[in-house]
Amino acid sequence: MDTDKKKELRAAYKERSREAGVVFVTCGATGEMFLADVVDAPAAFNRMRFQLSSGLYLDKRLQALWDQRGEGAFEFGVLQRLDPSDADADIAEELETLLDLCLAEHPEATKLKAAHGARRR
Repeated sequence: MDTDKKKELRAAYKERSREAGVVFVTCGATGEMFLADVVDAPAAFNRMRFQLSSGLYLDKRLQALWDQRGEGAFEFGVLQRLDPSDADADIAEELETLLDLCLAEHPEATKLKAAHGARRR
């Protein structure tokens, strides 16, 4: 790949809008739901899948379900989104509050451990 194409791809990546909010992972076989706050949902899902497939995920229950059931048993999605205009601000507090609200609405859900893939800038 030539240098100009790499620069173009890098610029497009940096300028894309992020999808910050609360994401869920649900095991269809057991109905268990896991929630996490993330600053970039697509990137977080990629990271989660990689870590789970590699056996490196820190949440032991989710990792055990993944190992038993396989990727096909899971659904990934965004439960609540933050306003895109807030995406460039320091949104750590807003994400924590949103996650707390979602956990209150879904008391059966489990909060994923800190290393779930949400990265703060």
